[in-house]
Amino acid sequence: MKVSINFPTIASIIEFEPFLGNDIEKYLEEFEKWYFEIDERGYYKIKDRHLHYEYLDDEVIIDWIKEIAPESNLKILIRNIKPEDVDPSLPGLYF
Repeated sequence: MKVSINFPTIASIIEFEPFLGNDIEKYLEEFEKWYFEIDERGYYKIKDRHLHYEYLDDEVIIDWIKEIAPESNLKILIRNIKPEDVDPSLPGLYF
């Protein structure tokens, strides 16, 4: 499965064996469960185990896939491209 990881000013393309099916929304949902928790006021916050990241970028998504699905054969195809250069037909994770 080829997927784009999109942020407002930068994007990356990765490829991996689907481990949650083909619905990209499922990947986003599961990533958010892994990375965030909801505090007592109902606000999202980063789980304590992820505080070593300085900010949310493609490296966090790559690490998540490597941790929960090491058998997925993750490949980084392109890094640090402009979002407008991403093939719009690719499923994407948008942050």
